[in-house]
Amino acid sequence: MLTTVFFTCAAAIGFWVGGWMNSFSMRYAPEGVQVVASALTARVSTALGFGLMAASIELSEEWILAIPFVAALLTISICDWRHMIIPDKITIPSIILAASLRVFIHPLPYWDYVVAALLGGGVFYCFKLIGKVIAKSDAVGDGDIKLLLLTGLVLGLKLTLLSFLVFCFVGTLMGIYLIVSRSGGQNVTVPFGPVIAGASFISYIYGNDIFRGVYSQLLL
Repeated sequence: MLTTVFFTCAAAIGFWVGGWMNSFSMRYAPEGVQVVASALTARVSTALGFGLMAASIELSEEWILAIPFVAALLTISICDWRHMIIPDKITIPSIILAASLRVFIHPLPYWDYVVAALLGGGVFYCFKLIGKVIAKSDAVGDGDIKLLLLTGLVLGLKLTLLSFLVFCFVGTLMGIYLIVSRSGGQNVTVPFGPVIAGASFISYIYGNDIFRGVYSQLLL
């Protein structure tokens, strides 16, 4: 009963916040280009994200971090999906906030979150350098690197590794899609921000349950 109340209230708040997210994303529309974007899509996505967060995370001090983190993931996803940009106005303040809050709210040792942030951001920074050497282009955007710094600070090392597995699985499917699309002569660009954000959200909300399920199966 209480879970249903949390979900309903959070979803209602998310539906309202989604309107602001939609307006914020439109600031990054290419100049001179008329973009038609559905506010309803942003509202429903945000309502679902907030609702699942409230229903899945026990009411505790973790909510102080979870609410802005989920809001940041959703805003980043909307902006990157629509306009291929991850705004610094979202990632940088979110990184500072997460790093500050984790000093006081840390179920795991603080170093665990720092290592996770450096691992995620560091791996993708290496991909960026490799892309510049081999393809002479940026294979990974700076926004993706900053997003991984943020998710590492919130998730910790174990859940970050799980999000990598989810991201790699989805990334493989996207790679197959790109190969098929380009074979038809199309030049397709896929934003990775929503994929990283989605994988991080799944790991943050359900990661511990997934690990407990795997561990219980191993004991059988």
